[in-house]
Amino acid sequence: MTWRGLVATAAVAVAAAIGTSASADARTVLGSVPETDATAITPNALFYAFDGEFEAFGVFRRGGDGKARRLPQFDGLRSLRAPVRDADENQRVVELAASRELVAISVSRISVFYEGAGESSEPGQSAIAVARPGGPARRLVQCERHQLGPVAVHGSVVAYLGAGCRNWIGVRDTASGRARVLRPPAGGSFGDPVVAGRYVAAVETARDGAERIAVYDWTRGRRAYAVQGNSIFALDRDGTLAVLRGAGVAECAAGEVAWYSVREPRAHVLPGACDEDLFLANGRVLYSRLVPGGSGPEPTLEYVATDLSSGDTMLLLRGGIGRAWPVYFDGRSLGYAVPACDGGTAVGVDTVAGLRRRPPGAAGPCTVSLARVPRTVRLNARGEFVVVLTSRTGFDGSLSLFDPVAEQEVGLQGGNHRVGAPERGRRERSIMLAAAEWDRLKSAGRLDVELRILVFQPAGANTLRSVPLTLLPPG
Repeated sequence: MTWRGLVATAAVAVAAAIGTSASADARTVLGSVPETDATAITPNALFYAFDGEFEAFGVFRRGGDGKARRLPQFDGLRSLRAPVRDADENQRVVELAASRELVAISVSRISVFYEGAGESSEPGQSAIAVARPGGPARRLVQCERHQLGPVAVHGSVVAYLGAGCRNWIGVRDTASGRARVLRPPAGGSFGDPVVAGRYVAAVETARDGAERIAVYDWTRGRRAYAVQGNSIFALDRDGTLAVLRGAGVAECAAGEVAWYSVREPRAHVLPGACDEDLFLANGRVLYSRLVPGGSGPEPTLEYVATDLSSGDTMLLLRGGIGRAWPVYFDGRSLGYAVPACDGGTAVGVDTVAGLRRRPPGAAGPCTVSLARVPRTVRLNARGEFVVVLTSRTGFDGSLSLFDPVAEQEVGLQGGNHRVGAPERGRRERSIMLAAAEWDRLKSAGRLDVELRILVFQPAGANTLRSVPLTLLPPG
């Protein structure tokens, strides 16, 4: 499973789930994630790890109900140490992968030194741990002076770079306990492992610097085949490999998808690929193609799934880059970007069968409650007061005051206020009258107005909420 798209564009807020279903056409909006070091997605949850100010660190799971729950199993990784000698900056490098059954995280501490115009880094402690979402964590490897990761997960199987605190690949089935260490050819190294069932694919760099993508049967500890290609590839559980290759038109990063199988390790070509999206699961490969003549400053892409056994191709999504890009594909379900209630980007999960019959969904309807706003408010000496807004979904909108007698808006310091709540719950907002309105209130002794909030809806048709409000000068 790849996650190149969502990590780069993750929003700073969370939209609520808008419904789940047990049917074959289930659609869920899981929501967007905070700024993170690493993110992973399964059809039923988002997992993310963050490393913010004051050494804050945590791994969270956000389910279809929109609620985020910390996974305390991984809290022990906060204690990893950077090198002891003084550094200009200490950093933490996080890699995360997840399936329905397993969460894997790699954390490495490094120190960065700035020497003149140059920069150097020194690795400190690092560790890789795995856990079922509801079970205890287990450390697979810990190193003192070696940066670990990345990690990859498929079902109950985890693959990781750093076995033996070297650039070897370790693989473990956490259900059966079966494990293997894969070593590259003499003088070579591995990078970017991907796991699916009994197979692992990785970039294999030879001693002379030549690169290829090698597919290993990790249960037997031997290479199945190797092909030429770049670092964007995907692997299916039967050992089938898909690789982006070639040069496309100016707007595209690739020109075609080539796929290979264990029985026939020769290139089978699907022409017309464009961006860096590539997924392969259950015999279907998903990739993007350029739509000729698309409107807007960015290229318009369509995302298609091709059945490798029959060659049938299905159009699943169409949209500009960053609006409908896929973030997850397991052959049956697709995760893709949708506008969120907070104005950012959410993640919708839909079935392939459902997308063939209906367009992609969007978060919403987005709501805000004014029930906690008192009907009479006394301003402070600066002409300022605070309102409390609550939302079940998170929202993005514009707040204003309206004079129903004069049929015009009441002037606010700084103009109308952009206001939003990134998560469900309570949000306080301070409002200050413009100087002329402040003078009018003090002269009249009161102002009867309406507090209005225009709630932006991702699907359009914005909604307006309002309550009557009496403003009084300071007592």
